[in-house]
Amino acid sequence: MSDAAAFLRVTAWTWLGIWVAGSAGLVLTAARLGYDAPVVPTSWAAIVSMRHVVWLLAGLGGFLVLRLAAAVLGAISGN
Repeated sequence: MSDAAAFLRVTAWTWLGIWVAGSAGLVLTAARLGYDAPVVPTSWAAIVSMRHVVWLLAGLGGFLVLRLAAAVLGAISGN
């Protein structure tokens, strides 16, 4: 495995760890404060909920992009 592919692989797993920890933190904070996502997103609870969804999508997307880049670099280098 090339150094770049190894770096991207480690970065991807680190990103995933940050994503999981951040997502858990948002969920636990919202639960502790008693927020539920209402039907009309006009309250603080909805903002917390929407931020959580954005965090989830961005984290998962970043992880997948980094893993794909690591796989491509690994394939190019012959590993």
